[in-house]
Amino acid sequence: MPELLLPAEHDEDRVGGRVRGLASFVLAEFQLHVNVGAGLARSGLAQTLIGVGAWGPDTWSVRPTVELEWIQEFGEGALAVGYAGALVRLTPALDLDFGFRAARQSGDWTTSLGLGVEWRIQDVGDLIRRAL
Repeated sequence: MPELLLPAEHDEDRVGGRVRGLASFVLAEFQLHVNVGAGLARSGLAQTLIGVGAWGPDTWSVRPTVELEWIQEFGEGALAVGYAGALVRLTPALDLDFGFRAARQSGDWTTSLGLGVEWRIQDVGDLIRRAL
């Protein structure tokens, strides 16, 4: 999934982007996610990432979420990120994602609030079969 990294405070005045792949597993109604990615940081340096996360049951209209990521920005060092929030079901295929993010790099902490949209394709195989 593509991501656009918009300018932010703390000397991050440029745009970046990355692509990540996500594998999901269901365990006792909770969703577990593993994701890996690569891209270009706002600094212009290459970066890679690996992350894990857990989301509450899909049957809940408000689902708790927690995520941990390790982002390696080449030339700058590693960034450890923690995120806790919730997904609010808007439609069967669309969720509003909001939460609190804390990150640490080179001993410095930054915090932020996040807001996003999660769009799901329920059965990719079915969509491919219909397209063919």
